[in-house]
Parts: sequence; structure tokens; C-alpha cells
Amino acid sequence: ATGSVQNADLGTNIVQVLLGVDTKVSAELYEGIPRTKEAFERKVNIRAPEQGGIYMIWKSLWERYTMEQALRDFSLGNQQVRPNLVWNDFVAWLVVEIE
Repeated sequence: ATGSVQNADLGTNIVQVLLGVDTKVSAELYEGIPRTKEAFERKVNIRAPEQGGIYMIWKSLWERYTMEQALRDFSLGNQQVRPNLVWNDFVAWLVVEIE
């Protein structure tokens, strides 16, 4: 996964970027203070859900003090997929076919 992140107005907020599959975190992509546009690249292995279906892969940006807080808040706030994610944070579709 590649991407970039930047604080608004060159601020000093600590930022975390997560990759989600459906309602679960699949990968932690970035954590830091991006004062200018900062690129990141991470090798990501996505574990396919066990049940067949179509799953949305999406990015989730947080401003928390720690990655643990971002992971907790992701879990609490994403009990179900929200339709507005398709327009704002969509990355790709994951199709799982069970034979």
C-alpha cells in the first residue's frame, strides 16, 4: 500500500492511517507527525474473510496520541459498513468466492 498524509496548516497532530476490510482493521499503514506531505509505503497481506461475498477495502485516518487509541476507536466506530465510505475512503473491492 502506498499513499501520503499531511497535517492541515502544517500542524503538529499525530496521525494514524489504517486499512480496513469491511469492519475490521487489516493493516496499520502510518503513524507520525506529517508536517509536510509525507509519503508512506507498506507491504500489506490481507486475510480474506471466511465467508464468501464482496467486501470493501478502505482507508481510515485518525488523529490520536497512539496507534492503540486509533485501533480502539476504529473498532468502536465501525460496527457496520457505512455507505458514505464509498465516496470518501474507498480503496478497492475484495471478492471472496467459496468453492
